[in-house]
Amino acid sequence: MTETPTATTERRFAPTRPAEPKISLEEYVSDFKVRMQINNYEVMEFLEDCKKIYSIISPQMVKAFNYSKEKIGEFTSTPTGEKPDRVKGGDA
Repeated sequence: MTETPTATTERRFAPTRPAEPKISLEEYVSDFKVRMQINNYEVMEFLEDCKKIYSIISPQMVKAFNYSKEKIGEFTSTPTGEKPDRVKGGDA
């Protein structure tokens, strides 16, 4: 028989604010600048990956769109003077 998991109410963070900050304002500013540099680097890498994906997928999507457009055009256009074929067993 398996045990039923129980919900834990343990918090992973402090429920109250510390009495005083552990680092100085200069350290906060320095940490923020480093984090922003890391963030900017990650965003630029993400955008480069998006460009690569777009360059790979775009030709295939254009090809699929053009093919679909061509086939829809074939189905919707009927030559002049000819009636479309009726399905057997339908109303006559």
